[in-house]
Amino acid sequence: MKTAPSPRALKSPSPLFRQLAESDHYYFTLGASHSTLSGLDLWHMQGFESSPSAAVVWNIQEGGASATLDEARLALLHEELRGLGRTVSRIYMPDPPDREQAERLLSLGYSQRQEVLMCAPVDTILRDVPCPSQASLQLVRSENDWAEKEALYRGSDAQPDGYATLAAAWNNLEKEKGRQGGMDSFLVRYGKEAVGAVSLISRGTLGRLKNLFVSPAARNQGVGVATVALLAAEARQRGCNDLGCFALAGEAGERVYRKAGMQPLGSVSEFSKRL
Repeated sequence: MKTAPSPRALKSPSPLFRQLAESDHYYFTLGASHSTLSGLDLWHMQGFESSPSAAVVWNIQEGGASATLDEARLALLHEELRGLGRTVSRIYMPDPPDREQAERLLSLGYSQRQEVLMCAPVDTILRDVPCPSQASLQLVRSENDWAEKEALYRGSDAQPDGYATLAAAWNNLEKEKGRQGGMDSFLVRYGKEAVGAVSLISRGTLGRLKNLFVSPAARNQGVGVATVALLAAEARQRGCNDLGCFALAGEAGERVYRKAGMQPLGSVSEFSKRL
C-alpha cells in the first residue's frame, strides 16, 4: 500500500485557483458522457477505453468539499467502470483530502499523487523567459500533422498525464477533444524538426496549458521552458492574461514550469487504482 504524501504548504485557494481547477474539469468533459453515481460525477469518453484520461471522477465540489466515498459507493463506481470497459479508476479530490477517506482509498489499493496548480501572467513569462529564435509552434490541423504528433509519443514510456497509454490512443483522444472545439494542439518545432507537443484551452482570461510533451531525444535542452513562452504568446493573442497548468508534485514538469516563472496556487489530490 502506498502512503499518502504530506500536503505542502501552498497558498489558500483563490479565484484564479478555482478558475484553473475548473479548466481541468472542463478538459475532462470535452467529448465525454456524464454519469452520476450517488453524488459522484463520472465523465467518460466512449471509444477510448484503453486511456485512463478518458474516464475520471471529479469529486471536488463548490467550496472545495467532496462527496463521501464509503465502500458501498466505491463498489458501485468500480462496477460502473468495469461495465464501461475501463481498467483504471481515477478520482480527483481536494488537497489535502479528508483523512478518513484517503485512508479508505489507500487501504483498497488506490495510490495517491498530488497535482500542483501553477500560474503566471503571460506578460511576465514573455518578459522573463528567453525563447530561441528557431523555436515555434505549429497548429495541428491536417492528418499529416496528427501523424507527426503521434510519432513523437512512440519513444516514451508514459504520456503527458503520467500514465502508460499507446501513442495512437493518446493522440486520438487529444484529436477528439480538439474536434469538440475546446482545445487546440500544437507541434513544437526547432527549425523544421518537431521536438514536442502541447495543447491550449482558453477559458476567459485564463490560458490553460495542457499535456506538454518533449521528445526523449530533446529533453534537458530547454525545450520545455521555451514551449511555455511560446504558448504564453499564443494565449496573449487570444486575450488571455494568465497562463496556468497542473504539474505532478516533484516531477520534471513542475521544475520546468517554475523555471518559466510559474508559481503554485494550491493543489488537488488524485487517487487511482487498476481494476
